[in-house]
Amino acid sequence: MKNELEIVERGTELQKDEIRQKKIKICQKIISIFIGKENNEGKKLAIESGIIDALLHLHITYQLDKITISHIWALYIFTNSSDKIAQLLVSKNPFQALFRLFDHPNIFVVNRAVASIYNILIAGSNTTATSEPHPHFATVQAFDGIQKLSKDDEKVFAKNALSQLAQNSANLAEIMKDVDLDQIANNLQKKLDGNEEQQKQIQIQQDGDCWILASILSEREDDELRLRIINSGIVDALLNIFLTRDLNTITRAFSQAFFVLTTNSSDEIDQSLYEKHPYPALIRLLNHPNNDITDDTISSIYNIMILGTDTTSISEKHPHFAEIQSCDGIRKFFDLFKRNDITKRIKNITSRCLGNLFRAQEIPDKQLRTEIIAHLKALLKDPDDWEKN
Repeated sequence: MKNELEIVERGTELQKDEIRQKKIKICQKIISIFIGKENNEGKKLAIESGIIDALLHLHITYQLDKITISHIWALYIFTNSSDKIAQLLVSKNPFQALFRLFDHPNIFVVNRAVASIYNILIAGSNTTATSEPHPHFATVQAFDGIQKLSKDDEKVFAKNALSQLAQNSANLAEIMKDVDLDQIANNLQKKLDGNEEQQKQIQIQQDGDCWILASILSEREDDELRLRIINSGIVDALLNIFLTRDLNTITRAFSQAFFVLTTNSSDEIDQSLYEKHPYPALIRLLNHPNNDITDDTISSIYNIMILGTDTTSISEKHPHFAEIQSCDGIRKFFDLFKRNDITKRIKNITSRCLGNLFRAQEIPDKQLRTEIIAHLKALLKDPDDWEKN
């Protein structure tokens, strides 16, 4: 596998693309071998064979937009291992490649890079006395890692850590001790009024509340908690923010708090969200300049829309079509699909939204019809698209 990952991409664009696709498949093969398994001996052999060197070289030399979730996941899976494996990884100097990914346009690639660094740092903490400086401090600092981690990524870092802790019922109970859903709803209902300092304090409070919600629900199947959040008034407050607030004042915390309600949830939860009439607010949020927020938003729309797709006959018009059309959502989806400054993932999800919305009816714009159908067909052949179903 090392040799395949090190093949130089020469020739025509088509030939180079074929080589890139083969490398993606190699990464997916690595993932399939190790995912969900400890297999520390196998990982040790893989590291010693040069696979990590090849992956790190790829992450350092590839254009960022050519690095896919498969590439980083193949690397990440080695960090989710024993302390001994993590020490072997450190000997390969992974930090330069991982910190470079912080500038990647796909938040999911960034997320795995952050998680990889976190796992390596934790292993370093586990193998040294707490009274000593962290063994990787100097290396991280050399790549400007301290500054990078101290920005918004710190919140993502903390959110990831909390969400992992929340998978345990005892930890969740501890986290929820000081979480008053009614109070959060009241906090989110506050307008950004007052002087600059007062507005800043309101924003900090609301951001913090939203990150807590996102942390608790991320990757967690808990319909009871989701229903409590919906009934508390939090969803109404979030939708009001999306609908009325200056987009530049809406941070990722807000879009994440809503997005996690739509994932790992039952039809009952999605129906409860749909009954809040979320489309006008969410469709407005698609205009946000931050791609991460756009990603959260189009993903939320898709997750709610799937409820209508799954609960009605495929030969019928989508039950949400009229409501989305009434708030100019169809045009907004088309506009989003055509944009050149969005990530591949956003484009993919937008095409799925349109494909579901226009089931059993014709897309009126011939050119867009051709482009969307071609895009959806291409997704079926995309080795890096894991959402074909």
